[in-house]
Amino acid sequence: SSSSSSESDSESEAEGPAAVGFGARSEAPEEELQVAKVDQFGAVRRAILKRDELAKLLSSLPSDAAEEAVVRAFVRLAVQAARSEQDSGACVLAEIVGLEPSPAYVVTRSDGQRTTLKIRLRCKRGPSFRLVKVSSVSNRDLTEVEHEQWKKMMERTGVEPEVFTDMMVRKADDIEKARNFKFDDATVAKMLAKKGMVEFDAQKESRMRFLVQCAMSQMDISGIRDHDARELEQRYKDSLDQLRSQEAKSTDVQAQWFDKRANLFSLKMINKKNYERQVRDDRHALDYTLANESAGKEGLNPFQRRACRPLVAWDTKLTAVDGLPGGAGEEAA
Repeated sequence: SSSSSSESDSESEAEGPAAVGFGARSEAPEEELQVAKVDQFGAVRRAILKRDELAKLLSSLPSDAAEEAVVRAFVRLAVQAARSEQDSGACVLAEIVGLEPSPAYVVTRSDGQRTTLKIRLRCKRGPSFRLVKVSSVSNRDLTEVEHEQWKKMMERTGVEPEVFTDMMVRKADDIEKARNFKFDDATVAKMLAKKGMVEFDAQKESRMRFLVQCAMSQMDISGIRDHDARELEQRYKDSLDQLRSQEAKSTDVQAQWFDKRANLFSLKMINKKNYERQVRDDRHALDYTLANESAGKEGLNPFQRRACRPLVAWDTKLTAVDGLPGGAGEEAA
């Protein structure tokens, strides 16, 4: 009996560690799956670009650096508007696979600033592609529900979501590199050269007037010694020719504007007529005042200093003059 009990104890002791070891092996895969799930969700969140950051990267960085950071990143696309401020609206997760040129549109940031962009995003979700504006991108964080929907959709297309994990980690590094992008003189010069001339016609005309005035000021006797006379004269002529060209262009644009809006041309003529009439009235008021400044007791008093001769006068009510409408005998102010 003692031998049988010792054998049973030895068997139980042998079975004990084996059972514990089996239980430990069964829990390990669950923990690994949980860690992998958390790591993948975190990788996706780090590889996502929000609307504010996307607009900033596309508007401020060089095109090659912005494309490197944006392409293959993920965005949350709004498919349903939010009903309230607390509600983030219905969004889906999509991958940016390219950038396409588009007509200019405005993107409003969360701080109220507006950015004008000429780029649309080519987004991929499963087998479908779609061109979307940056204004359609959400500005909030990814939720677990959206992540699960994306995983199920990828599994239906035959692609394991884990395949994207390494790519998301690399894309997070590219985004961080773009955030810390440093500009140098060569990069800024290249960006400005690519933008070309950004002046509009009114700015060009104002600049030509400034150059003409500068050339005339340098022609003064005090500055003629610092510059070559022929160079100054040529600079003045070139600026004056460009100014005349801009003025002619402005006149043509105004004529085209009125041609397209024929019913507004009468307003222009009415304004012109009113302006000319006001000039005549002001001239008449000044002549009337100068003609009558020595009349009255002020003109008859030799011991009183004569008032300063007026340069400008206005009629508060027109005086009686041949050819001009108005009341008779009223005093000009």
